[in-house]
Amino acid sequence: MVRLMIVQKISKQTLTNGMYKHVLYRLPSPYSLPLPYPYHLRNHGQSTIMKIRTLYIPLKETKAIQPVSYQYAGLGRNQRKVSAYQCRKACGRQRKVYDETEVTAQADEFWTRLEKRLINFALKYNPSYVVRRSTVATRGDELSDIRHDLMMNVKRLFKAYAKRQWKWVSTYAVNVNTTYLAYHRAVAGGAVDYHDGANVAHRGNFIAPRERTVFGKRKAS
Repeated sequence: MVRLMIVQKISKQTLTNGMYKHVLYRLPSPYSLPLPYPYHLRNHGQSTIMKIRTLYIPLKETKAIQPVSYQYAGLGRNQRKVSAYQCRKACGRQRKVYDETEVTAQADEFWTRLEKRLINFALKYNPSYVVRRSTVATRGDELSDIRHDLMMNVKRLFKAYAKRQWKWVSTYAVNVNTTYLAYHRAVAGGAVDYHDGANVAHRGNFIAPRERTVFGKRKAS
């Protein structure tokens, strides 16, 4: 695994060739630490040695779901079920309640396959890699942390798509692009980018919402 020394001092950011760079002053090697997760969100000017495709998520198989009831947004005695008519008459103080059983099962099934593929990808680059998940007492390995972030965004994307909440679909799609790329950079050492990366929205490549589709791709001009 690539390692980075503890930073003793970070200079002011300098703009070089259109990218911000940090000047790091390093301590002796005994104080080395694994690269932090945010490090992998940018390529840091490294030459790209691997091109990957964006993660395909079979959302077309996800059926739209309708709210089964409504609840007051308040707490305590105010939290009770009401009808749709009462919801409209109460000035939006209620929230919609969905039956997410089916879409949750679809998301879990997809993630089980994806997680296995991601672990095998890590083992390809580092055969000695051992999955160490986080517990209450100990922190997991870096790749498990990134996989957890990816899992949460994938499952939320499924639910947002089933509810046809397009604003949240757009948000989670960009988050999936970000964490999926960060995982591959963490495994392969950082020099990874998407095919046609300039047209894929993620944290390292901002595309305004009005210029991209709900799935994080730049709209055709």
